[in-house]
Amino acid sequence: MTLLNTAMTAGLHHRWRSRAADLARVGPGDRVLDVATGTGDLALELAGRVGPGGEVIGSDFAEGMLERAREKAAARGQDEGGVRPRFEWATRSSCNTRAAPSTRATVGFGARNFADLARGLAEMRRVVRPGGRVVVL
Repeated sequence: MTLLNTAMTAGLHHRWRSRAADLARVGPGDRVLDVATGTGDLALELAGRVGPGGEVIGSDFAEGMLERAREKAAARGQDEGGVRPRFEWATRSSCNTRAAPSTRATVGFGARNFADLARGLAEMRRVVRPGGRVVVL
């Protein structure tokens, strides 16, 4: 998927991902849910910004993609001041409802795979507590 994103965006996806993290206004102590995380690139970007006490959860329905995300996170270790994201399986139609409300929810390129975009965005909004942010790359 990373090679596909590189080809489709002429390599700009790295800057776009950083900009999405900027727009999410993630800070120390925030709890972020990255939906359709794929190989975890956006979750890893966010993890460096939540600081101690924060949490990043990447969710996806494709266990193979989650395994690649976990491998990337393990290889990267934990950034100074950041956290290691946790990657969890979730259905295609609902966000992780076991989790406490998030302060932010993000989705990168996985939004293009939502069967029903309006429903997917509504579900993201549902799991974000009042005053939080939903960011779509």
